[in-house]
Amino acid sequence: MSFSLKQKFLGLSAIMAVCSIAVLVNIDRGVEAISLDIEIASVDNQILRNFMQGDMMHDAIRGDVILSLWASQNNKVELLKEAQEGLKEHAANLKEMIKLNKALVNADDLKQELEKIEPLVDAYIEAAEASIELVQHNPAAAAEALPEFQKAFKVLEEQNGAIGEKIASGDTAQSLKEAKNIRQENSFFSGVLLLLNISLVAFTMLFVFKPFRKVNDAMNT
Repeated sequence: MSFSLKQKFLGLSAIMAVCSIAVLVNIDRGVEAISLDIEIASVDNQILRNFMQGDMMHDAIRGDVILSLWASQNNKVELLKEAQEGLKEHAANLKEMIKLNKALVNADDLKQELEKIEPLVDAYIEAAEASIELVQHNPAAAAEALPEFQKAFKVLEEQNGAIGEKIASGDTAQSLKEAKNIRQENSFFSGVLLLLNISLVAFTMLFVFKPFRKVNDAMNT
């Protein structure tokens, strides 16, 4: 079956149009994947910042308890008041950081870890409040009870460490799956685009350049 010159150029134009569309689709999907990567990185960084802020509040609460004991032993009323106010601020901040991360995290296992840590946080804050309250009435008893408070601190610290490792891994967002799907689609479109380009070259060589070469050879003989 032979094709007229017009049909050949129409076929060539159709293949070029399909290639152009494939290129545009591939570029669009590539831009979408990059945008999603940036969004994921931004969310991951915010989750990490919130975690680090919460971890500092965890340490600050212990500092408030120790400060209250020292203030009581040295009759520093102002420092005792500072410890009480500090505990309120640090406890509220710690809870807020956990709340923010629960809203940002979509990975099911990490979300469960954050939910699991909340009772430990509550118990730790309650132990700190009880210690500072006891300091005001019986400093000696508060000092003796400090090891029990340290246990609560240690339990929360270990749980925090496990969560920190998961956050540091970067696998905190469910949208990572979406980004992976987009990359797989991009690979597919790239493969299709390569096949179309090969087809375009083959079509051009067989149906456009080859006939022109024959005409040129005939004219030269």
